[in-house]
Amino acid sequence: MKKINKDYLIGLFIGLISVIVTDLLVNTEKYVIAFKEGYDMAKKSEIKK
Repeated sequence: MKKINKDYLIGLFIGLISVIVTDLLVNTEKYVIAFKEGYDMAKKSEIKK
């Protein structure tokens, strides 16, 4: 019974980590895109000046 419980906890832990990692990767992609857009806008406004 203890072994099944331990395997269940390990599986739960791995699942949780994979969800967090996936969430971070997705959000990082969004941040990078937003940063690039902001950087491009800043460069364009500098050229206009």
